[in-house]
Amino acid sequence: MVLPVVLEQTPRLAYYRRLAQLWAAGRRPAPMLFIDYLRQLAQRAQNVQASAPVEDEELDLFCRLVMARPEELRRRLSGANFQRLRGLDRDQRAALRVLEVSPDLLSPLGELRYEPAHTRLLGYFMDRRRVPGLAEALLGEMLVLIDAPAEVADDDSVSAAVVSTEVVIEGGRVDLQIESPSLLAFIEVKVDAVEGPSQLRRYRNALDARARNKAAVLAFLTLPGVEGPPARLSCSHVTFADLLSRWLPLARSHDDASAYLSRYLSSVARLLGYAGEGPFEHWTFADQRNALDFVSQVGSGGFRGNDL
Repeated sequence: MVLPVVLEQTPRLAYYRRLAQLWAAGRRPAPMLFIDYLRQLAQRAQNVQASAPVEDEELDLFCRLVMARPEELRRRLSGANFQRLRGLDRDQRAALRVLEVSPDLLSPLGELRYEPAHTRLLGYFMDRRRVPGLAEALLGEMLVLIDAPAEVADDDSVSAAVVSTEVVIEGGRVDLQIESPSLLAFIEVKVDAVEGPSQLRRYRNALDARARNKAAVLAFLTLPGVEGPPARLSCSHVTFADLLSRWLPLARSHDDASAYLSRYLSSVARLLGYAGEGPFEHWTFADQRNALDFVSQVGSGGFRGNDL
């Protein structure tokens, strides 16, 4: 066939430009087999003069000083990611497998950035009535994350805690409430929305009024990089990256609850840019790198540190 030969001998830009010119000029041949039409276009393209290359000083400088074939850059970078992948230990590979779970829970619903969906799922997973056996561990990790006092985050307190969502309080409606005989905690969740005027201060006042002799903990859960609570306000600032680091090691079992949790954590990873769609090899370079940076912090005892 003529076409592959022409593609080798004629610059592709000129070839495609000529095809566009032929169509724009209405010079379409009479009805014929498609292969014959391609041959005719290829024959005409042989006579097309290659246009002068578009000058791009930055690209030219890159080609001369860094890499003659820029298209090799992605291949090399991807190769570096797969080399890092081969260096992961067993726990780190297990963490990555959770991020690879597909489909994730929220993306197919179009609710990846829908704040109420995250709020309700967080409440669901910490409710021992609906997720027995796993909820207490997830709730215990959440209490550590929001800096609840150690004496109210012990096993007895956790087992007696009740988690509620979208609770109406004085001055608003708090997204998550955790209450036990010795603790009352409010957690305000933000994905894309920002804190309303004096919202956290109003919640702090309502919390203190309701807590009475209980430990009172206010927390603000956001995406990384978002401005935290106002200065001098007693409120912990935690991120979805912190949450993922705490909950990811708990999604290792093969029961239904852990499988459901894995799909939600895969959603959180996609929200953070720590995962793509489908298996690792289908992700963008940036998603692969971010995921590897994240799971590389997994050690034999879970994640190392809290600054993720």
